[in-house]
Amino acid sequence: MNKSGRDFFREQNGRTAHTKGWGGRGEPPGFSTGGAMKTQTVAHEQPGDAGGRLRAGLNAASRSIHALLDFVYPPRCLVCEVPLRPEDVLCARCIADAPSYPMTAGASHEHLASLSYSADARAMFVAFEFEPGGGIAETIHAMKYRGLFRMARWLGRVIGERCVGSELVGGDPLLVPVPLHPVKQLERGYNQAAELCCGIADETGLTVVPDALRRARYTASQAAMKLDLARRKSNTLNAFEVHPRRVALIRERPVIVVDDLITTGATISECAFVLREQGSPEVRLLAAARPPKAE
Repeated sequence: MNKSGRDFFREQNGRTAHTKGWGGRGEPPGFSTGGAMKTQTVAHEQPGDAGGRLRAGLNAASRSIHALLDFVYPPRCLVCEVPLRPEDVLCARCIADAPSYPMTAGASHEHLASLSYSADARAMFVAFEFEPGGGIAETIHAMKYRGLFRMARWLGRVIGERCVGSELVGGDPLLVPVPLHPVKQLERGYNQAAELCCGIADETGLTVVPDALRRARYTASQAAMKLDLARRKSNTLNAFEVHPRRVALIRERPVIVVDDLITTGATISECAFVLREQGSPEVRLLAAARPPKAE
């Protein structure tokens, strides 16, 4: 799919805002304003905020540029290119056409049982099938590799709407994104899993803890390297740790680990193991998409 002028400018602006901002959004730490309600976010640990006014200015400029882009390049559906509201990515029809998984207890048990690596988790929910060339796959690709971080926030809101009232969000759990290594996050400018969390929180009111988990070491990309099952497991072994200042917090409430795409489950299973090892009372897993099981 060709990159539009609007996407190109959003890409450049998105990278700038996220590299110089607070590690994931164009709003101050603590709260972000992507949806109808304020999203409560536990702020990242920071040495100080001497550049607060500069960051505020950068974010104001970012919002102005996005408004201008919406005027110059009216937003269109990523798949069928019908006109959209500025905050949307896919039209209602393309969302409805996207194959999805039920958010039920039965589906949760099936997902957990079908992982290549057992996960110490109580439940696992997946919103959509990852259908190559489909709308959800295009959205995930764009938010990961084209710098279009707003697509992750939008997708998170779509998922959050489906989560409202489900057992997944019962008990006031914390939303914890699968982390990127600092080098990879610097290259991308943001963590797409954290953006998904913020979108989910916009709809559910849950608290996001963006730095509860962190990468203990750099790992090769599971998909890019086409690793087999054994190498996937060794690649993620001891790759994650709980931030020392978040240990007490994750011991108080259930945790939902959020990722964009699950295949074998090596990464998210290791995250669940680390959280449980550090005393989390309950871990649940949530992914935007997963490839359908081979028949």
